[in-house]
Amino acid sequence: MKKLILIFCALFTLQLCYTQIIPDEDYIQEQMAIRHVPGLSAVVIIDDSVYWNGNFGFMNLEDSLPVHDSTLFNAFSIGKSVTTSCIMQLWDKGLLELDQNINDILPFYLINTRNDQDSITPRMLMSHTSSLKEPDYVSYFLYGDPTDELGFFVENYYTASGSYYSYQNFSNNYPGTWFHYCNHAMGLLGYLAEPILGQPFSQFAKDSLLTPLEMNKSAWFLDELDMSKLATGYEYVSGNYEPWGHLGHPAYPGMMLRTTALELANYCNMLLNQGIFDSTELLSADAVDSMSTVQNPNWAGIFGATGLGMFYRQDLGNRSVWGHNGGSGAGYAAHMYYCEQEGTGVVIMTNSEQYMPDLVTYLFDFAWLVITDISENEQRLLPNLKVYPNPANNRISLASCQKIEEIHIYNLSGQEVVKMEGVLDIDISAFIPGIYILEARTEDGVMRKKFVKR
Repeated sequence: MKKLILIFCALFTLQLCYTQIIPDEDYIQEQMAIRHVPGLSAVVIIDDSVYWNGNFGFMNLEDSLPVHDSTLFNAFSIGKSVTTSCIMQLWDKGLLELDQNINDILPFYLINTRNDQDSITPRMLMSHTSSLKEPDYVSYFLYGDPTDELGFFVENYYTASGSYYSYQNFSNNYPGTWFHYCNHAMGLLGYLAEPILGQPFSQFAKDSLLTPLEMNKSAWFLDELDMSKLATGYEYVSGNYEPWGHLGHPAYPGMMLRTTALELANYCNMLLNQGIFDSTELLSADAVDSMSTVQNPNWAGIFGATGLGMFYRQDLGNRSVWGHNGGSGAGYAAHMYYCEQEGTGVVIMTNSEQYMPDLVTYLFDFAWLVITDISENEQRLLPNLKVYPNPANNRISLASCQKIEEIHIYNLSGQEVVKMEGVLDIDISAFIPGIYILEARTEDGVMRKKFVKR
C-alpha cells in the first residue's frame, strides 16, 4: 500500500526534470492579501526533490525586510511530527516500544489522578489519546527561551506534588480511549528520549534528525538561531499588523521548532520517501508506515484523523494527504503535507495567524499538472476551475470564471479519452472507473483538474 508512489512513477514515466512552469504568483499574492499575510515562503516537492520554491512579502514590516530562502518561521505544531519522528528512531533501534508503559522509562511515576490509571504509552502520546490535558498552555509562554528544563516541567505538571500540577491536567477518560489534542503531552513524548539517552531532547533531535536532513538553520531555542533571519510574527487587528515578540515554552518539543520552508521541505521529502533522505535511511519504512496509519477513525481533530504525530485528511483537492498544520496564533501559521499517491508535497510558512488551505490545494494541483505533463505545460496553471461532484458516478459539471473554449480528458497513461467544445456538463457514465485529468483551454491559458470516476 505504501509503495503506491512507485506505481504512479511507472505510470507517468517521470523524468528527473520537467519543462519548467511556475505557479500563478498573482494568485499567491491575492491569497496573501485576502488573509492579511505579511510574508510567505512556499515549496512544492515533486519526485524526490524541490521542484519550485517562492518567497513573497516581508519577514519584518517595520524595516521592510523581504522574505528570502533563509527566512526562519515558527513551525509551531508541525514540530510535533518532527518530535514523533525522533522517538520513532528510538523505536527503530529497539530502545522503546510504542505500546509499553511510559513509567518503564520515566524517572518519576505518572498516573492519571482522576481515574488512577497508569497505562499511558508512547503511541497514546503520539496520537493525542493519552488522557493528558492542558487547560491553559498559553500561560506558560514567555518572551525568550524557557527557563525550566523539559524534564522539570513535565514532572511538575503531571505529578500531584508538582508546582504546576492541576487536577484539570487529566481527563476522566481512560488512556487510549479518547482523542484530545495536547501540546504538553507532546512535550512529554520528547522527554522520553532524555532518560533513555542521557542527553537533552533538543541535542538528540539535532544530531539524529535535523543535521542529517540538512536542517542546519533550524532549532528549538532562540539562542541557537541566527536572529537576523527570524521573521517577526504578526496579528492583524483592526486594519493594522501588530507584531509579536519571540516566545519560548518549556514543552518545546510540541510547539517551538523554528525552521525555513526549504529545510522543512527536506523533512517532508523524507516522509514522502519512506524515511530516506539523500540516500540515507533516517527512519525505517515500518516507522513511516506506523506514523501514516489512522489509529482510529473516530479519533479526529478539525484537520483530520490522527496517525502518529500527523493527521490524515482528504479536503485538500480530493486527495489523501498526511501532515500537520502549525501555528494559527502568536503571529505564525504553517502547513506541511505530502500526498504519497501523487508523489508530491507542499510546505507553506507565514508570519501571520491565518491558515491557507486554498493555497495548499492550489499548489498540490499545480504539482499534479507538472507530473502529468500532458500538453502545453509551458503555460501557467489558472486556479479557478472547479469540477464537481468529485468523485463522480455518471456526470461531472464545470465552473470557471474563464470562458472555456475546448475540453480534453486524459487517462493516467496520457491517452486522450474525450475532446469536445466548451461544455459545462459532461457524461462520464461510460468511463472506466479510475483517475482522469480534465484539461480546459481558454484564451488566457490552460486549466487542469484531476477527477475520479467511481
